Amino acid sequence: EEVVLKKPEKTELTEVMGSILGAEKPPVAGKFLNRVGNTPLVEIPSPNPLVKIYAKCEFMNPTGSIKDRIAEHILNSAEKTGTVKKGTTVVAASSGNTGSAIAMACSSRGYKCKIFTNSKCSEEKINAVRAYGGEIVVGPTGIPADHPDHYQNLALAAAAEPNSYDVDQYDNAANPEAYYLSLGPEIW
Repeated sequence: EEVVLKKPEKTELTEVMGSILGAEKPPVAGKFLNRVGNTPLVEIPSPNPLVKIYAKCEFMNPTGSIKDRIAEHILNSAEKTGTVKKGTTVVAASSGNTGSAIAMACSSRGYKCKIFTNSKCSEEKINAVRAYGGEIVVGPTGIPADHPDHYQNLALAAAAEPNSYDVDQYDNAANPEAYYLSLGPEIW
């Protein structure tokens, strides 16, 4: 639903601010999720004059990570198949970037999300998941992958709950497909 806000009446303050800023309102670059991808491709200095080196500025995605691409594509794909819909809890195992990207994408779509990570995950990523409204579960570090308390196994158990969807970033075909469909054409 689109929310229409009434333009405030001009006051002396808005006139002063407008003259200070040079405009009545700041420019808007578009909706948050529409900013995923289409990051700049920049040339960086090469030690060899015969070789050109380019870099994609993926830090310019909304959560500062290339993982925004997979979060958007995985959720779009799951919505198209009806796997994710209103009332679904999206579950993901992540060491950081994917978790915050999934939390952002879920927040903007109105889905609950539950992110599982381990204690090596940075506080910044944990706080980002929380800031987007996601629930985060931090499991122990240094336990074998087959241990029931390993963060990936905790996510699998949570995804088995009714009305849950497992992002399964490590085995989800939509993960590499996101790069094939978005990042690849931006480079080539």
